[in-house]
Amino acid sequence: MKRLWRRVAPYQKRVAPAALLLGVYLFRAVPLQAAGLDWSDLASFGASAEALGLYAGALMGVIGIVFGAVKLIGRDWTEGIIAVAAGAGVFWACGHAVGWGTAITGQAL
Repeated sequence: MKRLWRRVAPYQKRVAPAALLLGVYLFRAVPLQAAGLDWSDLASFGASAEALGLYAGALMGVIGIVFGAVKLIGRDWTEGIIAVAAGAGVFWACGHAVGWGTAITGQAL
């Protein structure tokens, strides 16, 4: 922490006014905007984010299994088995992700 402070201290006089102005702006702007938030599209955004996460996870699982198969073909058994198992684990996690999200948040999308 002392090392970080020694690096930051010379810039303190230049950064402090900007940080103070940013803090005041955020402190004053956030409550004013929070009163006008529209939450009607939150469910559709959550469903879109969930679908994006599942597609990204499926893509990572496929890539893991493909690279694992290439490693197995190249006779690198240890890394190949680990990559295939990781890809299968990603598929398992994607399969349970919807249930976990519902259990944690209490919201079904």
